[in-house]
Amino acid sequence: MDVTCSTSSICNLVAISIDRFIAVTQPIKYAKHKSNTRVWLTIVFVWVFSGLVGSPIVLGLNTLPDNVTGDFECAFNNKYFVLFSSLCSFYIPCAILVFLYYRIFKPVFQFPQSSLNPRPSRRQVLDGQHTPKGQIEGQVKTNPCDNVSNCNGRK
Repeated sequence: MDVTCSTSSICNLVAISIDRFIAVTQPIKYAKHKSNTRVWLTIVFVWVFSGLVGSPIVLGLNTLPDNVTGDFECAFNNKYFVLFSSLCSFYIPCAILVFLYYRIFKPVFQFPQSSLNPRPSRRQVLDGQHTPKGQIEGQVKTNPCDNVSNCNGRK
């Protein structure tokens, strides 16, 4: 039962990451195709997959070797099941999670820092350390109404 529940947990994280990946990379398609049916099908698929991964234990795959006598350790004895369940329950989903979040955050880290153009502090503006966008260094920006006699009542 613990294999099924832990597999379901990480597979739900994968489903969430797939949903976020589609929402970020294809927002129009995502908005058009999201539905309750899709959510329910995803939940059912995750639990069926998790049940299939955990079912070999219930079906008797984990049998004890014939030469065990006396006290024995409660452990998975079938190395193929251990490999199969480890890959399906952790390593493959973990690789998918890392890949998808890498693809989601890659554009964020590649975005040029200079194009963010953060708002200058008041001190930078007052000290003349900040040049407004579209203004050449050293140029003084004037009000266009300063040289016009009547500019909507402003002079």
